[in-house]
Amino acid sequence: MSDDPNLQEQLPLSLLTAVDKKLAGDENILMTLSGAAGEALVVTDRRVVIAREQMSIVGGQREIDSFDYSFEQIRGLLVDLAAGGGYLRLVLFAPPPDEQHISLYFPSYMRQKFEHAAARIRIMLEPTHISVIGSGPSSNGCKKCGADLLLEAFFCSGCGTPRGRICPLCRQLLMDDSLFCPGCGVSVETARPLSCPECQGNIAPQMAYCPVCGRGQETRCPSCRQSILTGWNHCSQCGGRLGIPTTDENAGGN
Repeated sequence: MSDDPNLQEQLPLSLLTAVDKKLAGDENILMTLSGAAGEALVVTDRRVVIAREQMSIVGGQREIDSFDYSFEQIRGLLVDLAAGGGYLRLVLFAPPPDEQHISLYFPSYMRQKFEHAAARIRIMLEPTHISVIGSGPSSNGCKKCGADLLLEAFFCSGCGTPRGRICPLCRQLLMDDSLFCPGCGVSVETARPLSCPECQGNIAPQMAYCPVCGRGQETRCPSCRQSILTGWNHCSQCGGRLGIPTTDENAGGN
């Protein structure tokens, strides 16, 4: 098991039983975390499993859905807040048939715990991912210093240069030759840079405001504060009709 007791929560027997059916005999469970009601994250030394209880049929037992992904299938992880709570989402090399299959939801006060779990999982993924090696500035390595880059890295670990842009909805990294986001399918015309247009400071995907100058980075729904895109009639999170949306640029500091 993980050496961190905060990542070893006791799960309902029904969820553990469903997960055990996915595992090999010599596979070791390293993390177990409860999410929203009836949801759980299980991480082994080989894969990540999202388990979810379905609504029970009157007089019957609850069914369990479980979705498992080997480390080789996972490109990275996202942890963010949305209306009513937060979510951990896997980013796969091949998009899943349903985004719910790669998403686990949790109460907002659990965000720090799930960010910690995501950080540990990213370390576990590193041996399965091929680093891109560059002997100098090139399209394969860092464009500025040529340093090795992991596939899921948003910034160069050698000089801090942003690798590309991000999707404002699913926080997927978008490279220069991308036409559409591989995570949610929106056009790259909606992408936002990883550096602040005002002061050029680096902006991590989860940051709505620049920590240096306070400039807002996205346009958001005035009701639930979910990121929205130009041309939308309704918010994708709360369904509210969009009139003149509040922009983080206007709401932020200067």
